[in-house]
Amino acid sequence: MKILIAGAGLSGLHSAWRLKEAGHEVVVFDARDRVGGRTYSTPLANGVIVDHGALTIRSEDHALRGLCAELEIEMIGIGFPVGRWEVGLDEHHTVDEVSWLYEALGARAHARIANGDGDESLDAAFEAVVGQDYRTHPTYLNTTAALSVPLDRLSANGFVAQYFGSVWGSDEHAEDGAFDPGIVEHASRIHGGNQRPATELARRLGDAVRLGSPVVNVTQDADSVTFELADGSTVHGDGAIIALPLPLLRELKLGFALPLQMRRAIDTLVMGASAMANFALETPGRPECAAEPTEWWTACTWASASNELASESAVTAFFGTDPVIDRVLEGGPEVAQARVSAVLPGCTFPEAPDIVITDWRTEEWSRGSYPNWGVGWDPEMNEAFAQRVVGRVAISGADTSGAFVGGMEGAVKTGRIAATQLLEKLTP
Repeated sequence: MKILIAGAGLSGLHSAWRLKEAGHEVVVFDARDRVGGRTYSTPLANGVIVDHGALTIRSEDHALRGLCAELEIEMIGIGFPVGRWEVGLDEHHTVDEVSWLYEALGARAHARIANGDGDESLDAAFEAVVGQDYRTHPTYLNTTAALSVPLDRLSANGFVAQYFGSVWGSDEHAEDGAFDPGIVEHASRIHGGNQRPATELARRLGDAVRLGSPVVNVTQDADSVTFELADGSTVHGDGAIIALPLPLLRELKLGFALPLQMRRAIDTLVMGASAMANFALETPGRPECAAEPTEWWTACTWASASNELASESAVTAFFGTDPVIDRVLEGGPEVAQARVSAVLPGCTFPEAPDIVITDWRTEEWSRGSYPNWGVGWDPEMNEAFAQRVVGRVAISGADTSGAFVGGMEGAVKTGRIAATQLLEKLTP
């Protein structure tokens, strides 16, 4: 069979590779002039490869780790605890300090669902658990920065369903009714940049990947699927997979209706706003990650592949939510570097600054970073993408991956599942 795929991010490329390995012809279309989507790695002038998109790989990202093993791609530790950034010098929140609040949020959400009380905003849930000064609480600030969306727009119940069952451990209740978030801190990155799985898959697919080719319309009948490209040309196949970022998925013209629950889930997700800034360093430092204590953006130096006690000669800063991005970047790259230097005072920058800033809000083919569930989420949305095939077309991509929404793990998982389900549907 001939399968058409819209999107050469990690999900679409993973689908294509699995289908090619199964003996099928694939054609992958992407609007960009590169593969990888929101995984994007380039070298600075000093030769250090930095990531402008997806940053870390969690210990429980088994599908991604398995794919990297298949592709013979090495992972290395990041060198600092995930989610407990330094505030000031060498001061970390303890696991207990972080854990108690997520435990309370989880218990509250489960109780509301059990009692039929409906959803509430994550902002309201923090207020109920923490009290009057909740918006200055470090975990509130950290959560806002990490999700890259104001918490009054996000679902408290959806947050628990999305994260506590994966990132924060099991969502089972203890015998006394308490909620245990089970924090796991170990994380990795890919040696040579987190874009490497995508570029390696594209290398193996060869001429099947067509860049600079936006898909604008998808139609199907009983026997085939047709992609219309932005230049007006059409391509026909026996089946198709759509693996696009959420804003592009919403805008894509479809000549068929999506199931109601799938459409509701797509409409309920809220796209985050984030930006990355990468700075060359004069000399390596130590691996560390610190948070700016009022705006709670983070600056990190990553452990070196050759010496885990030293960092690479680069620092990455992550800024989440529109107001923070605008305030930090308004003075230009050199002002941003000065602010990063204040957060990580041990860093030594070269006289001639080497700075690369990526604002995912203005990136034409993503228009945001990654989504989270908005207010109005309900438990049935967890099953919205359990069956991904609609006729001869499968809906895929990291933004449709439930508990792993927006992450590299979600991209890998949905790519495999979409390919599997599509073959099951189309194979007699």
